[in-house]
Amino acid sequence: MNEIFTISNPEGDLCFTLETLVAIRQKLLKALKKKQPPEDYAHLIIEIESGNAAPMIFESSANIGAWRLIYRDSGLLLERQQMPRTPLMLFYEAPLAWQDGQWQVLSVNIKKVRGR
Repeated sequence: MNEIFTISNPEGDLCFTLETLVAIRQKLLKALKKKQPPEDYAHLIIEIESGNAAPMIFESSANIGAWRLIYRDSGLLLERQQMPRTPLMLFYEAPLAWQDGQWQVLSVNIKKVRGR
């Protein structure tokens, strides 16, 4: 049986299978390889290429390794938190969009959040 993860958004429910997550993983890798400066993203590329970013579906989430599939007001995205957690937290965000019959990774951005 193929596992399915459903995420709700204002336009309706979106369903993801492991096969879909594998395809998104490849798009994420491609987007990371285009980023500059490359040293800021090299560890993420190595993580995905080494096989440490396997797609997984759980009851309450879908992940590509440490990247979590979420929906925010800004839309659907993959989010990865870089350790350590404080005092400065780094999040990598990769917005997704449905284009030409498949999910595309639009970009990969670094978001810095200061702890309290």
